Amino acid sequence: MKTATVRDLRYDFPKLESWLADGEQILISIELPGWLHSSDRKKGYSRREADQMIEDWKSDIASGLNKVVPYDSDAVLRLATSCMSRLLFISEPRNC
Repeated sequence: MKTATVRDLRYDFPKLESWLADGEQILISIELPGWLHSSDRKKGYSRREADQMIEDWKSDIASGLNKVVPYDSDAVLRLATSCMSRLLFISEPRNC
């Protein structure tokens, strides 16, 4: 499994796309929410919470709960960009 950051998703998507084309699974790190939380406790989440989320996600993959499926990379990138833009300019956490 490869590891990438949210920054990689936004600025180096061709690298991630090639990994997916090669059959790799990618774990997207959660540095931004952790950084937001360290700056303002009302935003993001703590490193401990983030680590637990990652462990839960890995467990879901191992148990077969999550599956790799075909996707439209352009649509995913547009949605991620839209969500991140909205999340960066609000005062309280909201769903995209």
